[in-house]
Amino acid sequence: MKAPLTVYMELTRDCNLSCSHCLIKKERKEIPLEPALSLLDQLVTEQVFKIYFTGGEPLLYPGLLDLLERIKGKSIWSLVQTNGLLVTEELAHSLSRAGLGACDLPLFGIMPETHDAVTGKKGSFDQLFSAIDTLTEAGVRTFVSFTVLKSNVHQLPHFFDWALEHTIPLAHIRRFIPRYPGDELLPDMDTLIPILKKYAPLRDEYDEKGLHFEIEEAFDFSEVSESRCPAGIQLCHVTADGTIAGCPYLLISGENVLDCDFKTIWETSSLLQKIRTPIQLTGKCVQCTFQKECGGGCIAAAYQVHGDIESPDPYCLIHPQHP
Repeated sequence: MKAPLTVYMELTRDCNLSCSHCLIKKERKEIPLEPALSLLDQLVTEQVFKIYFTGGEPLLYPGLLDLLERIKGKSIWSLVQTNGLLVTEELAHSLSRAGLGACDLPLFGIMPETHDAVTGKKGSFDQLFSAIDTLTEAGVRTFVSFTVLKSNVHQLPHFFDWALEHTIPLAHIRRFIPRYPGDELLPDMDTLIPILKKYAPLRDEYDEKGLHFEIEEAFDFSEVSESRCPAGIQLCHVTADGTIAGCPYLLISGENVLDCDFKTIWETSSLLQKIRTPIQLTGKCVQCTFQKECGGGCIAAAYQVHGDIESPDPYCLIHPQHP
């Protein structure tokens, strides 16, 4: 592609939570404001469709409003991924005036104790919903992302009706990327797969009721035919150091956008070229008849578990019990 559809920009690695599942090493590291503004100008020129401001906690980044103002009225759509703890009425209205497209707030269970156990902060569940109300009242579109973990997978079948009851208009079901082999937070696939198979076909039914949800983007990577996943093809990630990566979860960094223009790096990055090249899959993927449909799945999950992007995705829905 001439340019990615979506760019994730890690503004800071600092965070006011210490979530148990997080891949990011929390530290006081942030992308300098002026280079970040310049990068946004380049993304607009290259006709990137979406920019996701991430962290850490992006609301801790002092230049966030400056970044939003820079692209206000431009063709690029903005989203902030925030835990909501820092949202106030004043900030919500400032985000609205700056033209923010939406806020994505993470949810780790439909019970306060489940969510709070993941974030490590008592009361964070209630603060999340307070933030949703405050942002919505200020005119900022909000949605939640339910990250499926071992501790909350049993709540997933109840999530959809629960979301309707709580007037949540949009929800994403996101996969947990393991931190290491044998990660104890990885949900049981025998429990998860039947839930996905049951609810994925019900999207239109829930749409009519008032809840739009996405499951397939978290567990199906067939958007790019005969390729591994959209990383490095439809999307990329710029870290707080300025280095390019295939996606926010693939912890392999390439060239630095602070040293070279984005267009050049997108077209010539050795890391992105490697990701885009058809991968020589190993393990159970070699003989699998579905290989050309999924390309082996998520390279970030494969890398975290096996240390190799050519290894099988641990979330494989076809042969889940075989390494």
